[in-house]
Amino acid sequence: MSGLPNFSQFVNPGVYWSQTAAAAIGVVGGQPTVVALVGPGIGYRTFSDTLTLTSTTAQSLSQFGISTASIVVTSTDGSITYVATTDYTITTTASSDGNALDTTNTIVRVGAGAITSGETVVVSYQYTDSTYYMPVLVNNYPTVEALFGAAINSTTGAILSPLALAAQFAFSNGANSLVLVACQTSSGTTTTRSYLQAAYTKLAAVDTVDIVVPLPVGLTGTSIAPGDIINIGQDLDAFVNTQSNNSLFQIGIIGYETTETVTPDAIAAAIDDQRTIEAWPNQLSYYNGFVNATQTISGYYLAAAIAGIFAKNPVQQGLTKQIVNGFSGIPPLVFATMTIAYKNQLSAAGVCVAEIVNGGTLQLRYGTTTQPDTVYTREASLVRSQDFMINSLVQTITNAGLIGTPITENTSAIITGLTTGGLNFMVKQGVINAFSGVSCTIQSENPTIEQVTFAYKPSYPLNFVTIAFSIDTSTGALVNSSTLASSVG
Repeated sequence: MSGLPNFSQFVNPGVYWSQTAAAAIGVVGGQPTVVALVGPGIGYRTFSDTLTLTSTTAQSLSQFGISTASIVVTSTDGSITYVATTDYTITTTASSDGNALDTTNTIVRVGAGAITSGETVVVSYQYTDSTYYMPVLVNNYPTVEALFGAAINSTTGAILSPLALAAQFAFSNGANSLVLVACQTSSGTTTTRSYLQAAYTKLAAVDTVDIVVPLPVGLTGTSIAPGDIINIGQDLDAFVNTQSNNSLFQIGIIGYETTETVTPDAIAAAIDDQRTIEAWPNQLSYYNGFVNATQTISGYYLAAAIAGIFAKNPVQQGLTKQIVNGFSGIPPLVFATMTIAYKNQLSAAGVCVAEIVNGGTLQLRYGTTTQPDTVYTREASLVRSQDFMINSLVQTITNAGLIGTPITENTSAIITGLTTGGLNFMVKQGVINAFSGVSCTIQSENPTIEQVTFAYKPSYPLNFVTIAFSIDTSTGALVNSSTLASSVG
């Protein structure tokens, strides 16, 4: 969490915040309007150039990073497909800016080939330039598919674009806006820890993101040889904490590959932070309509779905008992292991477990973070609410235009009023339950600092209802023996 800067050194003028150690303060998060998904897409985009090839003059293809093996040259009506080296040649040139992805290409007709001088042709190809790996904001699935490919192969039913499929789950569970960051792959759609880290670096500059979900496609490990399974969870946690310490309040949600067997409670213990949630199980059933069959998909799609639930709900709404859409269940072998005792073990250890209820509904059992020590670190809704409160107050005071103006006898009262008004609004919205003790004073050691202090009561989630009863053996009525005999006869 953030702390006040050292004002004995240079500090950029602005509004800063810190949390006191008082028990009355609970830790919480900002209104999630945007979910970021970080993972592999299909790996390329497609494009077609319409060019007129004259004599042996080279014509430039418009996109960077073209896969020359994917180039197809046809006549404008599509009736003729021309042959490389026989009818045309392609030349690739390295990028002038040094980016290995941004190569350029030119096409030249072969004089003795089938393309006549002055003929117009269509050049279709796949390309992956440096912009493919930059964050992009999307608001609907067709845009996702256009940018990162179809989620599912309509013929084989295979997953083509993990990023697109994760976006489907996020949208279907309530997300309205997604920031997608395609990470590089080592083979097919398999990615690596370092590629995910590189994608986080690009995401760091996007100041609208509230929830971050990585897709560790192909990353696996066992309890004996965990590989990067624990590392990728800790990397996510480090990223969202760094962002939040810079007042870009974020929460991370991570799920894992179907083939990894590191125990989920061990992963949660290694992460151990209020800003990161581990989704479990790592195997979910998914009905694939293209092949009319149910297949097993990975836990990072569950994480994307949970992010969608967060985005749909107000910040004070937790995950406990929330319904998860888009899955058809849990595979039988995994379901058989999920006894009440085992689910209790995982929930107590800080694992957010999804379970089957009511004959088939997938529901989140208990919306815990990976730091289950206290209610303030365990409840993601408290983390989100406090983030929202801090961000709102900082923005309110910043937008009032006070920073840089002379301190007057009214300044403290103005700041107190702004703070009180903001807190009252949050009480009405249900973000917090109550507040008290708002005051603003000039710090004696530095007369340019006005310090606001207050205490607040979070909007605690209702997780338990207990019912206590006793049996009253006295009815207060007299019953004669004949009546009693007839009533029981």
